[in-house]
Amino acid sequence: MISILLGLIAGIATPTQTSINGRLRENNRSAYLTTLTSFGGAVVILFVIALLTSGLAIPFSKVAAQPLWIWSGGLCGTVIILMNTICLPHLGSANTVVLVSTGQIITGLVIDQFGLFGSPTVRMDLIRTVGALLVIAGVFLVSREKQSHLPEEAGTKPDAPSPTGLAGKIPYIIGALIGGAACGIQVAVNGTLSTVTGSSVQTTLISMSIGLISCSALVIVLIIIRGKGSIFDEPAQGSRKQIPDGASADGDGDGDADADPVVSSAGGFKWWMFTGGAFGVIVVLSNAVCAPVLGAGLVTILNLVGMMATGLLIDAAGFLGIEKKPVTAVKTAGMLLMTAGTVLISLI
Repeated sequence: MISILLGLIAGIATPTQTSINGRLRENNRSAYLTTLTSFGGAVVILFVIALLTSGLAIPFSKVAAQPLWIWSGGLCGTVIILMNTICLPHLGSANTVVLVSTGQIITGLVIDQFGLFGSPTVRMDLIRTVGALLVIAGVFLVSREKQSHLPEEAGTKPDAPSPTGLAGKIPYIIGALIGGAACGIQVAVNGTLSTVTGSSVQTTLISMSIGLISCSALVIVLIIIRGKGSIFDEPAQGSRKQIPDGASADGDGDGDADADPVVSSAGGFKWWMFTGGAFGVIVVLSNAVCAPVLGAGLVTILNLVGMMATGLLIDAAGFLGIEKKPVTAVKTAGMLLMTAGTVLISLI
């Protein structure tokens, strides 16, 4: 029961981290800098926790004796962020969520079926298959309904067809599925790494450190190849810089707006915008504890249930300045399907 609770807690922390990082990104205009901030904060927090609990004497000799994939948990974290960053603008948030979740569930169940990455073997049967399909259907209902309440921006629709059509979207569909697969692999790898090190804290520290290093390397490569501007978001069309009360739109007092206004910084930085790493620690640490007990498939599904439920609560409450969105009958039905699927997979 504790392991199931931890799987849900990891899912609960995920949308909170996403919301916090989203607000930070609005201000620094860079998914890459936001990711580096999140990884960096997590490493600092874990360093302190390890110093106070299990210590910093990580058994590198035992870890080095394992297959090379034992180090891939942090790399998976970078792949997840990279695929989301690339695919979201082309697929829309609803399609991205469904594809990532589908890839995550399928990968987790395949890992369980064959005992990959050192995970306990849990064979697929009809009940687990039906449960997985119910969860995917629930994710589809919740995410599509959430998307239908988003306002249109600058004359564009969130899930408008790409000019290149379905063929042009195929690389991004594959990318989103890869991002979901990376989620399932990360859960399994870190669960095994936790067994090897004997410490979930040390495992999470290793994973986050590798994620920080790989993301830093990615940023450096991008800057070298494409220039410093490549790590920043493109200014949104029709955006306007924030104007202090009593000031003119162009800042020179003549009342005529300049041709290319600067994008606003969404209200300025707040201290809590830098706490995303703390919630990242909760996600990876909780999964590292429960994955060896429950298996990658069930843990990923518990993550999704906790994530979707918390996302709906954040929407309903308007947490962190997010626009309030009602909890509709369709969203409720989606959550009930996800819960029923989870019960079939975990308890029957």
